[in-house]
Amino acid sequence: MKNNSIDILKKTECTGCGVCYKVCPHNAIKMIETKEGFHHPIVLEDKCTDCGLCVKKCHALNDNFKTDFRQLIYDVRANDEIRMKSSSGGMFTLLADYVFENNGYVCGASFTDDWLGVEHIIINDKKDLDKLRGSKYIESNLGNTFIEIKKLLNEKNQVLFTGCPCQVSALYSYLGKDYDNLITFDLLCNSIVPQKVWVKYLKELFTDDEIKDIEYISFRDKDKFGWNIDHKVYIKFSDKEYISRGNDNIYIQSFLKHISVKEECLHCKYRKYERVGDITIGDYWGVKNNDNKGVSLVLINTYKSNNVFNKIKKYCKYEDVTKLKPSNGGLGMTMDVGRNRKHFFNNLDNKRLEDIYNKFDIGLLGLWFAPNYGAILTYYALYNILEKLGLSVLVIDPIDSDKFDYLFINKNSIARKFAIKHYDRIDIIDKNINNKCISFATASDQLWNMYIIEQQLSSFLGKKYLYFLDFVDNKKKKIAISTSFGDNITNLVDDTNSKKIFFINHFLTQFDHISLRESSAVDFLKKELNLDADFILDPVFLIDIEEYNNLINTVKKDDTEENYIFAYFYGLSYYMKELNNIANKMNKKLICTTFKETPEEWLSLIKNASFVITDGFHGSCFSIVFNKPFVCVRSDYYSNDLFRIRDLLSLLNIKERIIPNLSTLVNNLEKYLKIDYSKINNKLKIEKERSLNWLINALKTPKKINRDSYKDDIINLLIEKNNQLSNEIIEKNTHKDDVINSLIEKNIKLDNELKEVKENINWIKLFGICNNKNYIYIYIFGIKGVIRATEKNINKIAWWIPVKKWREAFRDKFRKFY
Repeated sequence: MKNNSIDILKKTECTGCGVCYKVCPHNAIKMIETKEGFHHPIVLEDKCTDCGLCVKKCHALNDNFKTDFRQLIYDVRANDEIRMKSSSGGMFTLLADYVFENNGYVCGASFTDDWLGVEHIIINDKKDLDKLRGSKYIESNLGNTFIEIKKLLNEKNQVLFTGCPCQVSALYSYLGKDYDNLITFDLLCNSIVPQKVWVKYLKELFTDDEIKDIEYISFRDKDKFGWNIDHKVYIKFSDKEYISRGNDNIYIQSFLKHISVKEECLHCKYRKYERVGDITIGDYWGVKNNDNKGVSLVLINTYKSNNVFNKIKKYCKYEDVTKLKPSNGGLGMTMDVGRNRKHFFNNLDNKRLEDIYNKFDIGLLGLWFAPNYGAILTYYALYNILEKLGLSVLVIDPIDSDKFDYLFINKNSIARKFAIKHYDRIDIIDKNINNKCISFATASDQLWNMYIIEQQLSSFLGKKYLYFLDFVDNKKKKIAISTSFGDNITNLVDDTNSKKIFFINHFLTQFDHISLRESSAVDFLKKELNLDADFILDPVFLIDIEEYNNLINTVKKDDTEENYIFAYFYGLSYYMKELNNIANKMNKKLICTTFKETPEEWLSLIKNASFVITDGFHGSCFSIVFNKPFVCVRSDYYSNDLFRIRDLLSLLNIKERIIPNLSTLVNNLEKYLKIDYSKINNKLKIEKERSLNWLINALKTPKKINRDSYKDDIINLLIEKNNQLSNEIIEKNTHKDDVINSLIEKNIKLDNELKEVKENINWIKLFGICNNKNYIYIYIFGIKGVIRATEKNINKIAWWIPVKKWREAFRDKFRKFY
């Protein structure tokens, strides 16, 4: 690679403008099309002189922002006729008309004659302006327009160029200077989709003859849709029309979710108020006084454009909104990375768009989002395996993380960030999930530990038997891959709950293949539930170690001494004194997990450690993967079956590596410092091959429909109806809660009143009268007298009351009792 050639530009930062190709004096650069349909340059080493001109002219490596003028921002509305033809408020048309009046030229994006692409063209006739109007969510081919524009400018013609900010910046880089007779218009751009995707979209919808019959295409036709953010596709033929709304349209959805767009767009440097064009235009979403005909958000960025705007503003309604600094998607808003983008482009050449976007070979459900390095990496390993087997994988999210801000639910958690980085497609579970996947797998970790599901996750998951795939149609294949119910049999079922046993047995019988990572659990299913199951290794053992090394290589290297003990377990503070003592005895540094490391950093800490002390299953697993001496310290050594760790270590004949306390390590330090991995690795190799064969067989074996499967369907339907009824009851009880809360409030109020009455009674007991139905209690200096509440006695007492009104009120109080 030449140090002063365009090779220094990262491919993810290249916009494919082709300026380097156009300016190279030695024809040492050519543009190639990627598998995604975008273009980037490659340098012909034998022709390149390393002159550096391509680097100097690259807008991605150099900035062309306008900073001399104090930016002004306007709400602009042309007349209704112009606005109804435009995507937003008609600002482009106003400026184009101004240029035409000065015998100038306008350059912008137009559909090609065959409607299969978009290209920049130059026009000088107002009647051709309709070609350039309207948003086109397709990458535009710039062709030789830069060369032609430079020629027109040098001939003193006025030119208006409009395009995405990267295209405007590329033009300036090509020209090498700003011309007084050049006006540039940059768009508030979302991102761009390659023409390859657009061609595929059209050809999957229509025949070649139908495409030839197209008369008009629009994504923003206001006569059909009005002016709103919900983009659509409208295609007019000579004898019919096609309308597809954005929410239901694959092309629009993959564009808006940044799945089908150029990678450079995902971190575009032009998404800010500092601009490269003289003028910036876009939709003014959220504007007040919206009449549904469109409003332009216009940014005036230079003295030149301010002078032009002052000349054309008489033809429109406008309002200075600079102080409001209104926003738009192209102005500084964070761009969500299309987490399914890799899956989309990997399958672009061999699947239909409908199948790429909505059809998968397997749906993978698990605890991949848990704040646990073992959980994160076991799904990474399994996903990696399934992909290498040529399967498209949909990772199923049982929780809408946008609605929660709690630990592992949070979309910014370590686990979720890792998942977005490494998984092509993650979808929230919904009513359409059965239509998206051919098969389903519930995989690895303690998915069948009912204590964890019921006590810790049920409030988020909403369904108790989710990981038994209770939502999956019986016609779909169901596979359990190295699943676990933890350290004890009672984590799955207990003898005291026959209803739970029935449900679990019912759902498990519907699985086509079941494998567990504990041999003890396999025995239990066979003996107690009469279910076929197999033992296989945890997925972390099934991928090549190089896959982990690739993750580790992304970790920034530091000067951390490698001669250290790595401690990974919960409740570290309780063990710190003993851990430090062990580190001193071993003459090694102690590094403890913070639980804030990325999975890559965590792997690195294990790989580079001299010794690992853990209390967990996966801490032990990765110690074995990296051939590290280790111990697994379990305080419940004597009180728990510990199937997870005992079964694994027994398989590898190293069960002495599980110890009850750190004292055991201290007293047998020399014993645990070394471990011979030769036999262990040989055993793992055999088990890995057996486990992978099981998995391949489970995935490739056709789904068998049992003759009695309709019975399961009926039971599943009844269970579903029961769940629906339960939810309705919960919803109704929610309303009852409001009534109950109201009664509680009233009760509290009554209690307060009673408290006040009791306080008054204290005074009554000193001197006063109180009563019940049968007796009157008279207190004189705390001495109580009791009189039966008869009419005669009432009248006697009333006689002593001096005021007639009070006397009658006293009598009325007791008349209802006699």
